[in-house]
Amino acid sequence: MPVRKVGEDCYQWGNQKVYCGKDAKRKAILQGIAIENTGWKEAETARDFARIKHEGKMYDDETPSMTHIEGVASAFEDEHLKTIAYLHDIVEDTDVTIEEIRERFGEDVSRAVDAITRRKGEQYFDYIHRLKKHPEATQVKLADLH
Repeated sequence: MPVRKVGEDCYQWGNQKVYCGKDAKRKAILQGIAIENTGWKEAETARDFARIKHEGKMYDDETPSMTHIEGVASAFEDEHLKTIAYLHDIVEDTDVTIEEIRERFGEDVSRAVDAITRRKGEQYFDYIHRLKKHPEATQVKLADLH
């Protein structure tokens, strides 16, 4: 994804932070290189996918779904956990399936999203028992509860 000029002496890589002033273009390019080389792109892709799928949906009467989801994801520095966090409600609240998560994000992410997804008719304590067997899903669920 190329760096683009977004204003007088301002540059941005993708939809990331805008840098302005001296060295702005260089900083935006370095940010892009870092994202491409650290796996952050997967989290960014998960965030963008979640935005599309949760568009217009509400978490509760006052909070858009993405506000809640981004709050959960912000609890993590680890990009793999951030990816799972962006996808943690997507199967329960949209038409996305675990199979689609597997195809788009791979086996590890799909297993975690499956573990954190409460199945229809599943008793809450059965859900928690199943969830706690997956450490990454457990971490995301704990962030979800805060």
